[in-house]
Amino acid sequence: KLRYILIGLIMVLIAWLVLFVTGLANGLANDNGAAISSNKATYYVLQKDSDNRLTRSNLTASETESVAKQLKKSESTNLGVQMGTITEPNKDKKTDITFFGIDKNGFMKPAISEGTEPQKAKEVIADISLKESGYKLGSKLKDSATGEELTITAFTKNNTFSHSPVIFVGWDEWKLIHQTNQAAEGEYNA
Repeated sequence: KLRYILIGLIMVLIAWLVLFVTGLANGLANDNGAAISSNKATYYVLQKDSDNRLTRSNLTASETESVAKQLKKSESTNLGVQMGTITEPNKDKKTDITFFGIDKNGFMKPAISEGTEPQKAKEVIADISLKESGYKLGSKLKDSATGEELTITAFTKNNTFSHSPVIFVGWDEWKLIHQTNQAAEGEYNA
């Protein structure tokens, strides 16, 4: 009887381990691209040579206009993706984030769970997981690469990309953060 009990116990432990590892894998997969899977876009148009990777795609303004002509204006919008690092002004603690450049009035705008929509330049919406790093509503943050200071006016839930919180910025702020030529302005058409 003891052998059968031990074999049964081992089978239960293996099943529990499989469930645990599956849950962990699903959680990591969700954290890797929650901002992409939770928005209202049904598909993304990427550059041919990007290997189907959003961060490698760099569509020109004429390419995004070509895609928009094939769809209704309300069904097409641009999305800029830029990995970055932020700090609080006058502090050294760095936090890895991802900037998403969006049309503030477009369908890619995230649902706000706390705070108010940005009204002025340099106001942003951030994923609520930034609270774990000490940021709150009204907090200032500084982009480490450009030195641009932004203010968090709202938090959103379930918006992470590449295991980092997403900060949603408008196109004016995007141009300041993403320092490339004007042809890259309309990156990542969705």
